[in-house]
Amino acid sequence: MLPLLLLLFAGSVVAQDVDSRTLSLATQDRNGMFMLTVIAFPDRTKATIRNFFEPEQDPPIVDYPKERFEQLWQQADALDLERFAVVDGSGDIEPAFHYVVTVMEDRDGQRRARGYRIPKCGITPELDAFVQAMANGLLPPGSPGLFKPCAPTATAADPAPPGT
Repeated sequence: MLPLLLLLFAGSVVAQDVDSRTLSLATQDRNGMFMLTVIAFPDRTKATIRNFFEPEQDPPIVDYPKERFEQLWQQADALDLERFAVVDGSGDIEPAFHYVVTVMEDRDGQRRARGYRIPKCGITPELDAFVQAMANGLLPPGSPGLFKPCAPTATAADPAPPGT
């Protein structure tokens, strides 16, 4: 479903030839459920952010640093994301528990989309830096990662810390 949403969005945004590359990040936290999509054009890079909890007619389209996009594109290959690949029929993408990254490009005249579910729990520092760099300050304060379902939380059964 995620690749279909990206293809629909990419088709609605592109008014000129793209350089055939798109990166996206989907995540959910207390601020909402977001899809950040970055599209490389020959002369610039644009991004759009959609919060599915606050539907808008048209999500804002903003400039995105081309250099950052190029670095992220190279990192996507270097980080061995294949171990997180979403395979057809692999179930819900669960954006509250995973960062969902999609890499799309044209190869040999075919549009190729690869989706990855990166667990929020136990994420390596390199993957966390990749996700944070992709977000590039475009999500609300604290996102992505404001809500991490694996973070330890105190419960009524837990003893109070010393000195309280």
